[in-house]
Amino acid sequence: MTTNLCADCGKGKSRFEAFMYSSVAIPPPREDGETISIYDCIADFTMQELDDQTQDWFCPECNDYRDVLIQTSFWVLPNILIMQLERNDSEDPNAWNDAFVDIPLDDLDLEKYSNTQMRDKPLYRLYAVLVTPCNLGY
Repeated sequence: MTTNLCADCGKGKSRFEAFMYSSVAIPPPREDGETISIYDCIADFTMQELDDQTQDWFCPECNDYRDVLIQTSFWVLPNILIMQLERNDSEDPNAWNDAFVDIPLDDLDLEKYSNTQMRDKPLYRLYAVLVTPCNLGY
């Protein structure tokens, strides 16, 4: 689910999008050398941010064009979740983030990233990992 919020009044609207997989970026390596976890990647993915790419978003509450805050979240999580970790830098396509990402083998808990109360707690087990050794230039 993607939510657009007016940066002035905080009102907005949500857009529901079905998904089969989610592609999340790996944050830059930490200065303190601490390991990056999959939770760090998901937290960055779901963080509210000012969209400086969108010009002239019309706020229905203010009845005027305003800056927009965008936040992505999970409305309903699927039984099987495919997650791609983006290692390339969006600002520099030749840069490659080779940071280690800690992913639990069992009980990956995504409950705090979901907007709905689910009957069963959304716990996932790591099933497979595909590692590409370098940026292949696609």
